[in-house]
Amino acid sequence: QDVDPQYGPAFDVGLQLLVGDTGNDVCVNWTHLNTTDEHSFFGDPTQFVGPIYEIGPDASAFKLGRGRVHFEYDAVNLDAGVHLTSGGPAEVRLFGGLQYACISQNLASNFQSYDGLSANGNTIDSLFNGVGPRAGMQAQFFHGDFDFLGQFAGAALIGTMQSRLDFTAISPNQGGNNVVAPNPQ
Repeated sequence: QDVDPQYGPAFDVGLQLLVGDTGNDVCVNWTHLNTTDEHSFFGDPTQFVGPIYEIGPDASAFKLGRGRVHFEYDAVNLDAGVHLTSGGPAEVRLFGGLQYACISQNLASNFQSYDGLSANGNTIDSLFNGVGPRAGMQAQFFHGDFDFLGQFAGAALIGTMQSRLDFTAISPNQGGNNVVAPNPQ
């Protein structure tokens, strides 16, 4: 069973400043995505559920599974562009500038027995922050009341990445040293 996020809403807002009658401009825009999905399931008496690293007799007590995923993406672009026009209904804009991006992800999974005495879970958090040069091209075509717009761009980002894994477990077995069952870890 997988958590399979569907499409989520995002937005992009921006501001464009035209520089006189030169056909040049300066733009800044922000793209934001924040989406979450989750899924749970029950194993029947002949099945077991568990994390991918614990498949086999150790996981046989686990019958309930839950997973949750959260993605967040933010990108801010600052670029300068040159408009090239053919005198007709088409316009092309070449641009270059900087991009800053912050991408975070949280993946959590939990597994437990029907009675709740055995359980384990893990949470993975990752975060990337980076900045770098960006370049691209935008094309626009006007036809009557319709305006067709296409854009492609690329950026080379340099930044930091952090990743963390937290693991939890509850076992009905005593761990010694006068630990009373269940034994949370």
